[in-house]
Amino acid sequence: YTYQWLPATGLSNDTIGDPWAHPTQTTTYYLHLNKYLETIDSITVFVKDCSEQPANELIIINAFTPNNDGVNDVFNIKGSHIKEINATIFNRWGQELYTWDEITGGWNGKYKGKEVSAGTYFYVITVVYNNGSIKEKKGALELIR
Repeated sequence: YTYQWLPATGLSNDTIGDPWAHPTQTTTYYLHLNKYLETIDSITVFVKDCSEQPANELIIINAFTPNNDGVNDVFNIKGSHIKEINATIFNRWGQELYTWDEITGGWNGKYKGKEVSAGTYFYVITVVYNNGSIKEKKGALELIR
């Protein structure tokens, strides 16, 4: 096989099958592959302008396993540009089990110091982002034991 990538700009090697691409702008690369016949394919590498204001992000998992194995033991919130948070956990009867307002906080699957049973629980989460916008999310989560 012979490989030829065009353009070669931003590639670690334009004559191998899997070069590293480091373009400074979004670029479509064309691969010309020759064995007996020529095959041509393309791939576009998108370059994001990092000077743009990044988007607010809120990531909420839908299941957790509070079994003290150090993996997924706490139901918590991830995201970017979060300034404030208020989160509340409810059982299926609407009873409030836990609430927190620290960005690094979360629920460990206990109510009044005792483990709750496996099952479906519900959350209401409100976040305020650094730019002042507010987002509220309501949903269900599965506690797995």
